Amino acid sequence: MHKTPILLVLLILVGVTSTGFGDTTKIPASKAIYIDMKTLQVQNNTSILKCEVQTGENASNITASIIQFNISGLNISETDIGILVLKVANVTKSSNATNLVVLMPMGSNWDENSGYLSLIANMEPILSLIQKKDISQMEVGTNDGQMFDVSKILKEAKTKGDKVSFLLMAFSDKNYSVEFESTNSDAKPCLLVMPYPFEENLKTNNTLPVSTVITSTEMNKVASADMNRGTIPKKNKINESTPGK
Repeated sequence: MHKTPILLVLLILVGVTSTGFGDTTKIPASKAIYIDMKTLQVQNNTSILKCEVQTGENASNITASIIQFNISGLNISETDIGILVLKVANVTKSSNATNLVVLMPMGSNWDENSGYLSLIANMEPILSLIQKKDISQMEVGTNDGQMFDVSKILKEAKTKGDKVSFLLMAFSDKNYSVEFESTNSDAKPCLLVMPYPFEENLKTNNTLPVSTVITSTEMNKVASADMNRGTIPKKNKINESTPGK
């Protein structure tokens, strides 16, 4: 379910290495809308996507976002990782509340001109999951929904067609609103698909496995021991604040 720390590590490693873990496929969202469940209004052609829950007795409401990706050119293996990344534009929340963004897969027979009823019809897979009490394809983001592991959903969607769609909803015991950049912005929602970073992949891309990483503090301990034994001159001691000098 919630794998945000792992996903953050993977994204950081992809960013700091020259080639990442093999080839990383990037797929920007092709369509995106959000729905006001109270007024039944569908908002399209906007620069933001909204996930919101209002819990007041006189003003309770839910606003949900739907995102679609064209995966016709995607090749994904059984061990590959698929991550949905979203750029948060604005957040309004209570710090002492439970604030979650939940992602669920839905049908893709819709476009940005579809009406409310058509979009509801595409949510049948979600109703099926709820009826079966199957939470294996539901992903929960506690960090305002900035990233989700969608590996399993992508692999299943690829066997059925060339599109995949996600429903995003906010859940909280108090008022909570998250706005994401949409398809009309420069930071649109994006899928990142990459090989899992097995040790052989790290070696292939000239990066060190985690087990071989040595911190400057550890290096200083080794240098100090050598100095005590008189095997190296003191001027070669590693300065932790200015490495290499």
